[in-house]
Amino acid sequence: MSSTSIGFTGGRTIRLLVQWVDWSSNQADPDSGTDSLTIYDSHGNVKATVTHAQMQKLAPGNYYYDYVTTAVTTQDDYVAVWKATIGDEPDVMEQPFTLLPL
Repeated sequence: MSSTSIGFTGGRTIRLLVQWVDWSSNQADPDSGTDSLTIYDSHGNVKATVTHAQMQKLAPGNYYYDYVTTAVTTQDDYVAVWKATIGDEPDVMEQPFTLLPL
């Protein structure tokens, strides 16, 4: 499995998206109150903790969060860690991205 990291200029708002599916690959909403998003920098520092109430729903199983970044003076790698339980099964999705200086 491979992953890609997308670069964004710091000091901007970036939209982080997630799509949850069940075991049959159908789009599915997380079990009530089980989804969260935590954003970490490359040093493991928590940059944001997001609850379900702060996320926006696009369609069943599809959510986004607009993360307002701070300006950075050096490039830094981040990871958005989405967690949810779907049909009593826990799931985790990691979304790496990079913040670039202006």
